[in-house]
Amino acid sequence: MRLRRASEIFFDEPYRLPDILVGGGAPPECALTAAGGGRTVASLTTRHLVAALEGRCMSALRDCLEAGELDLRPTLVRLDYVAPVPFHVLRLTAWADHVEDGSATFSARAHDGESGLCEVTIALEVVRAEATTGRDWPARVRAAA
Repeated sequence: MRLRRASEIFFDEPYRLPDILVGGGAPPECALTAAGGGRTVASLTTRHLVAALEGRCMSALRDCLEAGELDLRPTLVRLDYVAPVPFHVLRLTAWADHVEDGSATFSARAHDGESGLCEVTIALEVVRAEATTGRDWPARVRAAA
């Protein structure tokens, strides 16, 4: 892994729901949270927020992989804080906290531009080609090696 490049990772960007999740201008029920009394409010579930933050951190770190490094896998996701997040004002912010050969830890937030609504720590580990030798990996992973 290109350590210097990985240690400089930072992003702060608006989050847009993937087109597949958007139907009629609002997220599907699986991405909505219950408000109680059978009502639903247009805010994202914790599961969706954590997946969005983890996916964006993985995408940023993939740009730092070197030859022989196939992909990344999450080894830790620690949820520090969560509050209802209106999906129409969501921003994702993250930075590399700790980077060493083969792994990186990120601090990440989903927020509305002012207050933090979801804060997580995400640890990612590099999957190296030599670690896949002799295993029955899916064709897509074998082809990348």
